Amino acid sequence: MTRNLTITWDGATALLKTLALEGELESVIDATFAAGNNQQLNVTVDVDKVVALLLIADKDCLVETNSGSSPVNVFTLTAGKPFLFVAYGSLALRDTGNTAVTVDITGLFVTTTEETRLQGRILTDATP
Repeated sequence: MTRNLTITWDGATALLKTLALEGELESVIDATFAAGNNQQLNVTVDVDKVVALLLIADKDCLVETNSGSSPVNVFTLTAGKPFLFVAYGSLALRDTGNTAVTVDITGLFVTTTEETRLQGRILTDATP
């Protein structure tokens, strides 16, 4: 399957680019969380197969992988600001603390101080 990611940069010399991302499986995240700690979302990801990962929340929140008490990786999301990773060459997926994501994701754990909608897309390919 092909998913298109369009990037627009406005200004004196505008830039518009569409990237065609090829993958075999797309996982969709669209969940709302009440205020609270370590609320689990069942998501599994083979990190070696990630072509693209996009996370965006409408409120500030913390998204931890595999455990809320001893997370492997942490994504600190700011309201309305997307976290985006697109695989390119040997570029490795890293969390917002710049720690490499090397352990497969078996779940996401969300902590937020107010009701938050978390959305995302994960595109994977068996032969990236």
